Amino acid sequence: MGHRAAMDRAIERRRLHLSLPLVGSVSLPPPERLTWYAGLVTMGALGIIEWPVVVVISVGHLMSEDQHSRLARDFGDALEQAG
Repeated sequence: MGHRAAMDRAIERRRLHLSLPLVGSVSLPPPERLTWYAGLVTMGALGIIEWPVVVVISVGHLMSEDQHSRLARDFGDALEQAG
């Protein structure tokens, strides 16, 4: 088995999967990430942080996570090609 396939499976195992009526299967981030987003939303709802700031922080965090996943996959590909 290649490093990339193992990495993809490890990432997928950490996600939560829900089956919703009319929507189908939905894949959610790991619980600790959901908790982080819930905290941001709570702070926005309580007025501690303005909603535009909540949106900017959330989008920035999502982009950062996506970049990290890409780097990890590229690293796995490099290991697979080297081996």
